[in-house]
Amino acid sequence: MIRAHAVRHSVRRIRALLTPALALSLCASQASAQSATREACTGGSLMACVRVDLTAAATVDGTSLLIAVSHLGVFDPLVLATQPSMVWSLAFSTGRDADPDLIAEREALVGATGSATLNNAAPWTFVDYGDQWALMFPSWSDPAFTTLGIGSAVPLSGTAVDEFGNPWQQIGTTGADGAITFAVSLPYALANPLDWFQIIGLEAQSFEITENEIRLGSAGSCSPDAHCGAVPPPTAVPEPATLPLVGAGLLMLLTIAHRQRMLPLGTLL
Repeated sequence: MIRAHAVRHSVRRIRALLTPALALSLCASQASAQSATREACTGGSLMACVRVDLTAAATVDGTSLLIAVSHLGVFDPLVLATQPSMVWSLAFSTGRDADPDLIAEREALVGATGSATLNNAAPWTFVDYGDQWALMFPSWSDPAFTTLGIGSAVPLSGTAVDEFGNPWQQIGTTGADGAITFAVSLPYALANPLDWFQIIGLEAQSFEITENEIRLGSAGSCSPDAHCGAVPPPTAVPEPATLPLVGAGLLMLLTIAHRQRMLPLGTLL
């Protein structure tokens, strides 16, 4: 009995010592993981918009970064909602100082979440400038490249060719309920929290579909010199049941105005 009591006492002492350590370890793990959401639109007439969810977690070797991009569509009134478009590069500010000695290209592994579709999982290029991050399609520096981009909910069923003969293709589509993801391993801990990060660059392209070909339509971009815009608020659309009421109200107002114009001046006084 004495030996069993001693064992139980030792277990309780070990638990008492381990519990604070486990709590600190859990808090440290939670503190090392962070996330932020950013939205932005290209300038110009195209106004292609994205939502980007950034997630970062500390690892033994540095930081695990996940960039989830949702192409929200195009808000140019001259571009039909049924026309496909795509975003083909993104840039973020990091709040750090630029360091030419630390510029590096890294591989961004591609995936999809939610309702997004993915038909080309080739890794993208992640360029780390220190003060900026740039996310670009693979082979972007090759003069004979195929321009790949993240499509909105409208798929591009085919390949468009620009005036230089270079093909353009979507790697998949997202819409508001899905995202194309890019996973990057950084060999360092983030100097600033993700709340400091902003979208400072965005390039997009729309396409015109004809019976015989797919042509490039409007293009849009923003950069540190031409700031990205905000996503416009949703436009309120009347419910079908309210449209007859609105029409009846307008008809009544027109009838009253017509009668007042027909009455003699003395009857209005």
